[in-house]
Amino acid sequence: MTDLEGYRLYLIRKNCKPSTIKANVRTLILLEKNVNNLTKENIDAFFLKLLESGKQATYINRLIGVLRTYADFAGLEELRKYKFLRVRNNFKKSTMSDQEIEAFLALKPLREDSRTQKYWKRMTMFWKICAFTAMRMGEVAHLTIDTVDFGQGIFFLEDTKTNSPRVVPIPGNIEKELKEYIVPLENEKLFPSTYGGQQLSGGVIDGVAWRYDFQKRIQKLGIKRKNLTPYSLRHSMITRLCEEDVNITKIMKLAGHKRIETTLKYTHLVYKDIQEAIKKHPLIRKSSSPQEKVKYRAERIKSWELDKDEDLAYEYQEGNGWLRLDLKVKIK
Repeated sequence: MTDLEGYRLYLIRKNCKPSTIKANVRTLILLEKNVNNLTKENIDAFFLKLLESGKQATYINRLIGVLRTYADFAGLEELRKYKFLRVRNNFKKSTMSDQEIEAFLALKPLREDSRTQKYWKRMTMFWKICAFTAMRMGEVAHLTIDTVDFGQGIFFLEDTKTNSPRVVPIPGNIEKELKEYIVPLENEKLFPSTYGGQQLSGGVIDGVAWRYDFQKRIQKLGIKRKNLTPYSLRHSMITRLCEEDVNITKIMKLAGHKRIETTLKYTHLVYKDIQEAIKKHPLIRKSSSPQEKVKYRAERIKSWELDKDEDLAYEYQEGNGWLRLDLKVKIK
């Protein structure tokens, strides 16, 4: 039998977050339920069974992480350095395009009753912050009114995965909407878990809620690509910043990574820079058609488009041997 209470106190002394303590104890109960004695042989057999049932290596590695911390506490030498399973990085499949993110955030609820509308509005603001700040889901869920500083234009995060406070800029494209969202709130929590009468994870929405809502929206959009998760929004944001040649240390700071190696993994997903590089070869540039050159410039202009009301409009025309790019910009 495992010493659950002793393990809980051990995690408290290590200054672990309450949510981490709760998750670790729950995982230890799961291990105890499925493994008679915590020996390496029994653990090996259990993990093999999980793999054969289709469980991902990332899921099993979370169990191994808890197992190792419990082994440290209980003095189980053979389990203290139990090896993690090798995980192949699959970030590319788990990212979303700009168009997919815009469609995801623009979705409307199926029902028009006030309760559904309120819940949908809450989750949409939740996803917008996730999509445009690269914050982790848990960090967004625990935001309070006090952590939002409109004067300095920042979120001040105290409850982070790494237990290291950090600041994240408030994106200008959602600042006005965020202010309007905060006004009618009944308590200090930005995303309270009141839908359905439940108060989970410290009174804020938890992983069950946001995973369910994410999958529901993805299904509504008809996206069937595998490996999309709520973290796809975070991965997408970091990858896009890499594509735009933002300084890697600034991306690391924004994402809240402790090691720059973690941030550098995202640079392997960036391919637009090599696409542009290859176009600079003299023979390739020489053979490119005028249409391709104009289309490229039109795409660059489109990236600055703000909304659908022709703040920026463009088109290219071909005729009489000439190519013409028309650009109209409306200054507000």
